[in-house]
Amino acid sequence: MGQHMTKTDLYVKAGLCRGPARSVNTRIIAALEAGTVPRLDAVHNLAQALGVHPVWLAFGEDHKFPGWLADASLEGLALRLRTARELVQLSQWELATQIGLHQPAISLCELGRKYLFLDQLLRCAEVLNVNPAWLAFSVGPMKDVM
Repeated sequence: MGQHMTKTDLYVKAGLCRGPARSVNTRIIAALEAGTVPRLDAVHNLAQALGVHPVWLAFGEDHKFPGWLADASLEGLALRLRTARELVQLSQWELATQIGLHQPAISLCELGRKYLFLDQLLRCAEVLNVNPAWLAFSVGPMKDVM
């Protein structure tokens, strides 16, 4: 018989509920339950809790990624974002303007102090002409090979 997980169990396992009182990160959970776009860190945590690859959960890409827990990481996202932006010679302000954000949001992302929402990351990847799986989770090549 399959193992059943309640919504609360999933949130706890994904790190969205913390401590003995299980206080919930209500903004992320409200966004998920309303069907709106979650932040990248929430996608990563939910993928780990569900035992699925975060690239599959985020982008629907059905690839086999051996050792996905080790390979898919948000670590280095700030550096990947800055590197990709500098390669196309855009300022933080220019990138922010093209994806509908303010420059301080890009600055905080490049400092590793803020995560983008999934739709914002997809717009960044498009503007920067990079693979969104690489930008988000350091999976696959920087640029898609045609």
